[in-house]
Amino acid sequence: MMKVLDFDKTPIIDTYSNQANIVAIVSKHDQLKSWILARFIRIAYAKDNEYFDFCNGDYFDFYRCRTKYCDGRKYFLEYSNHDFLLEEDVTNEILKDNLCDRIIEYIDMGSYVTMYLDHYYIEGSDAFSEFHRNHQAIIYGYDLENKQFYVADNFVRGKYLTLKVNFLNLLNARRSSEKIELKAVLKVSILAESRFTLDYTDIYNTLVDYLSGMDRSNYGIITHYDPSKTSQYPYLHHNFEYDFHYNTEGFLYGHHTYKQFFKDIADSMEHGGKLDIRSYHLMCNHKAVIRALYALFIEDFGIVDHKELSQQFDDISKNCIMARTYVMKYNITADKHLLDKVEEIYKNLELSEKDAILAFLSELSKILKL
Repeated sequence: MMKVLDFDKTPIIDTYSNQANIVAIVSKHDQLKSWILARFIRIAYAKDNEYFDFCNGDYFDFYRCRTKYCDGRKYFLEYSNHDFLLEEDVTNEILKDNLCDRIIEYIDMGSYVTMYLDHYYIEGSDAFSEFHRNHQAIIYGYDLENKQFYVADNFVRGKYLTLKVNFLNLLNARRSSEKIELKAVLKVSILAESRFTLDYTDIYNTLVDYLSGMDRSNYGIITHYDPSKTSQYPYLHHNFEYDFHYNTEGFLYGHHTYKQFFKDIADSMEHGGKLDIRSYHLMCNHKAVIRALYALFIEDFGIVDHKELSQQFDDISKNCIMARTYVMKYNITADKHLLDKVEEIYKNLELSEKDAILAFLSELSKILKL
């Protein structure tokens, strides 16, 4: 017997598995797909932990979360605000019960399972039998005859892949993960009759924020807990109680994040050292979203004169991919001439993207009569 739930193996967002896992589900539901384009416009660089990510006031990673306990062991439950998903914390059940049988039961109910696994036990991962890496994966199917689960995660050098993992290896990977650090397990399903409608006025305002280096989603309200700066106390956000937070100005937002890329390139030029390839891949994801957003706008409003601007967004996306390729080569060879190429591409991207988004905003304002 085999059961595989709908799942996009190559989601448009795949830099970080916690986002890729949700996008891979949503991508298979036409009535929800436009949520991806609204959700992944905002980007931010957090100076306190040197972390570059998509941002939105209704999303925080596990540093912005609630503390829970299972058998006296502490773990963190992330805040999420996906109105179209049912996300149930099943950490306790997975910790205590027959793990494989429980996962099969959830999949039979039409639910995906997100859980942290130790890649040391995942054959096909670059960490397999080499080193321990505790990372969030998603399980979206099973094959009873071959005793395998269908699992997706950033398995090889950060690349998001799907693998068939035998039952015993998955059991070992989860139990090892729990020993490294207990992490939440979620049972995830699409709520019946869920729909998402793109609000182009909101899109307009978000793009204005992006170019202005602003973020009205209040992403910067909560960041790393630092006991030297503030005492721990609860904070309520959308009825979700956090254990810690403090206000900060420690973010670069939107188009202003190019400044950090230039700074990192200059530092590598002077001192050597690798660049964080995840940041460059996330930029590729971001440009793909903006390109897809403009394509949907053309379709929704029947825009006829669009070829020039469509080509601009295509070129921006292609150049971003080219820069990422140079970064990968630099990280292998340490050839600093490659950094010159990356810097040149990003300087051109900074200007061309601004021009393209301003043109997009102009078209939006005419259609929306803003």
